[in-house]
Amino acid sequence: MLYPALQERLNTQHLALVHILQGLPESRLLQEVRPGKWSIHQQVCHLAAIQPVYGQRFIAIAESTGPVILQQYVGDVDPFFLELCGLPLPAVLSTLSEGRLQLQELAQGFTASDFGKTCEHPLYGHLSLRELLEFFVLHEAHHLFEIFKMAHLKPSN
Repeated sequence: MLYPALQERLNTQHLALVHILQGLPESRLLQEVRPGKWSIHQQVCHLAAIQPVYGQRFIAIAESTGPVILQQYVGDVDPFFLELCGLPLPAVLSTLSEGRLQLQELAQGFTASDFGKTCEHPLYGHLSLRELLEFFVLHEAHHLFEIFKMAHLKPSN
């Protein structure tokens, strides 16, 4: 079982996007606010695309008898991310919501034993399934903050 704050963030954190993005024109969503960095739209696409990646990781860990070795995820070469980048924002948000429901169902099905199983993350080392779930929501929070900053950045004169 997840501790209540982690469960709550998994269940609701992504819902902030609707409020952060409210009223932004499409031109702002697609603009590279920082040259060479993802636009707001691409950031949202990343959040939708990463969910099935983590879902597969969570399942692999829960089904394993030893630590699972994770490979680094690179969004720019992920076919699903690239596909999402070509869709309008409402479709991407719908995909994000559907993916989140699947992650929530997965997390609810894990046992205490599953949460203790481990993986080796390429940057952060030895993590339990519970810690990887924490990592997932913190990673998402980082992108939500980046989206918030880009949405509210004052235009330069």
